[in-house]
Amino acid sequence: MTQNAIAEKILAELQSSAYWGDHTKRSDKYITGLNCPECGEPEAYAYSERPDKLYCNRRNNCGAVVDVADILPGARINFEEDFPATAEDKNRPGTTYLQSRGLNKSLEGLDYKYWSDVRKTGSGAVMFPIKSPSGETVYNGRLFDPPDGEGKTHNKGSTSGCVWRHPGFDDDPTKETFVTEGIINALSLIEAGHQAVAILSSNQDPEKVDLSSYKKIVLAFDNDPAGHKALKRFKSYLKGQQHDYIKTILPIHGDWNDLLLNGKLEPLTFEKDRVEYATEAHLACASSAQEYARIWYGHRNLTGLFDFNGAYYFSTLKGNDLKDVVCQQVSDFTLRTVYYELDQSNPDEPVYRYHLEVKAKSGHKATFTVIAKELSSPQGLRTMFLQRGRVSWTGEKAPSNELVKLILNSKAPVVRQLHIFGYDRESDCYIYRDHMIDREGRMVMPDKNGFFKVNSGKYIRPPYHNTLKPSEGTDVHFLIDQLYRAWGYKALVTLAWVVASWFVNQIKDQVGFFPFLSLYKNSQTGKSNLTRIMNLFQCLDEEGIPMSKTNTAKGEIRKMSQRSGLFTALLEWPKDWRQTRLSLGFMLPIYNKNGLQLRALMTNDNRTHETPFYGALMFVQNNEPFNTPP
Repeated sequence: MTQNAIAEKILAELQSSAYWGDHTKRSDKYITGLNCPECGEPEAYAYSERPDKLYCNRRNNCGAVVDVADILPGARINFEEDFPATAEDKNRPGTTYLQSRGLNKSLEGLDYKYWSDVRKTGSGAVMFPIKSPSGETVYNGRLFDPPDGEGKTHNKGSTSGCVWRHPGFDDDPTKETFVTEGIINALSLIEAGHQAVAILSSNQDPEKVDLSSYKKIVLAFDNDPAGHKALKRFKSYLKGQQHDYIKTILPIHGDWNDLLLNGKLEPLTFEKDRVEYATEAHLACASSAQEYARIWYGHRNLTGLFDFNGAYYFSTLKGNDLKDVVCQQVSDFTLRTVYYELDQSNPDEPVYRYHLEVKAKSGHKATFTVIAKELSSPQGLRTMFLQRGRVSWTGEKAPSNELVKLILNSKAPVVRQLHIFGYDRESDCYIYRDHMIDREGRMVMPDKNGFFKVNSGKYIRPPYHNTLKPSEGTDVHFLIDQLYRAWGYKALVTLAWVVASWFVNQIKDQVGFFPFLSLYKNSQTGKSNLTRIMNLFQCLDEEGIPMSKTNTAKGEIRKMSQRSGLFTALLEWPKDWRQTRLSLGFMLPIYNKNGLQLRALMTNDNRTHETPFYGALMFVQNNEPFNTPP
């Protein structure tokens, strides 16, 4: 099975989707004119041989990069199910996985194994045998699709001191040899025509790793804090071993495999970009903030805010020479934008909040949400960081403006804050506190931040309303039979209405109204039990709202407005409706497509705000309250 089989599966899903439009054209290299999932314009493209990502060409206005599997679940590749092992090819899932990483020529003579259910994670892996310094065969490899919280790397046996070399190629000691951390990265460079080996971990001790046979070493580790530390250690050690040829590079925007998949390792492109990769490594190896600032300006002609050794510095050019670049420390922390929270409870005045994670140089972390006012001045920043993060910001106007830009220009996701639970019109999903039902009817769990991903780059933060999480294994037929035995056909009519109420918004869009349900009978006939069971069906552990003067009308209205595609039960409406704070007159309009309440906004113009009603009503009482023609 080849990479073409993976591409064709994804292409089939794309062609049958709304993203493939009248303007879409396919050539040997590109698929152009695709409808962008983010901005909707027909200006997205994909690579014909690797259509797993869509790239929007509107870089100034959109520029989205979207995983096709996130927007078309049918395009998701399950290497073990789609390309299972056979008696003739026991390593087939592993081969297909490697091909999906853009590896083809480098698979010639490669020794690898497919292992299933590694670490009992449910995910298989491709594993590579390696001879350890003691002569023992150990294994290092990568899981295909590890669950959250599980690392993607797997070892069997100690890899201390190990160096992976491609068994199908004879090493040339006089040729430039790229030293990477992972085997996939080494294979990516080999695929591009380079000689490469892997040390398997950034934690390797340079003294235990034998690279003495290679005369021209290029250290090419991962561009992360662990990779930076490994780069410094190996560079220092190799220099001490009198290696004459030691160069350093770090990948930008991903790892070497990402660059291979994006065409950045093609010979001409790689040579052109190699200066930038070398600059990235020089910056990682800088011994002081002053040295960092001079490298930064000397190679990239940049000054401004940068992070070094766990703190922010601000550099400026005071003259015309590198020696005139000066910098000052302006914080004792670094930060990242975790997400942008979008509150659209008032559609005319959307509000963004900024959820930050601060890591102090001393080691402690803090996460908190800030508002625009706190970011609008150096004093606001100083106060906010002291209060929320127990860290210090000393930057004045210029560095403060740079820090705000850093917060605003992050690639963190925009998370839409919901204030209504149940049906969400924008995503077409049903959102509860601890689970979501997506458009395909699948139950989705929140991520580690408590968010639901509805498509690429779009997340939802649910409202905090106590709801129940459905359990699996319920015998629906038995349950319906028990309802019928207890309440007869009235229970079945009630259940049918409850199921219909989950689609109240769609039904109102079609016919303009949705009926109420009235359950009335003498006391002690089981109305409360039936109502509680119906609430359980919509993930709520309650009976309803008692209609009494102890409640406020505003509270009852807000309670009803919190639910969408769900019903609210109103309990024991008294014979004399004047004994409640909520007038019966409010009901007739919401039977049709109207809101619960209309009020004027505190503005000088004529704007108003309508409290929406996206649910349905069930009345539960001993006496029938509907005794007027309306």
